[in-house]
Amino acid sequence: MTRFQELFGKYKYVLIVLAAGLLLLILPKTDSGSGDSSVLARDGPGLHSAYSQTPDEAKLSALLSQIDGAGEVRIALSENGAVVISQSSAASVRLELTNAITAYTNLTSNKIIILKGEVTQ
Repeated sequence: MTRFQELFGKYKYVLIVLAAGLLLLILPKTDSGSGDSSVLARDGPGLHSAYSQTPDEAKLSALLSQIDGAGEVRIALSENGAVVISQSSAASVRLELTNAITAYTNLTSNKIIILKGEVTQ
């Protein structure tokens, strides 16, 4: 028996698991329709949501849009974080948006992502 065959026989299950893991990493992710539907998608020049905002999200979006310089704002909330689309990319506006979301949701600032984009309904 050659050295390779000996090692393969001894570690074949480990190699099979590694090969399966690599295969899963290489395959593209597909959305089966189940899971969190609060994903924002880019389609054309502006951003649109693939879901309807909850009443809390709509209320918070309207409130955040009133922050000076923020422009139109749209927010998607989950238990683990918040994604915000704002027409402004100014650092001071981003800080104000983060502070307001933190106060409203008790999320920490590292769980809040603010992106610049066109908000379309």
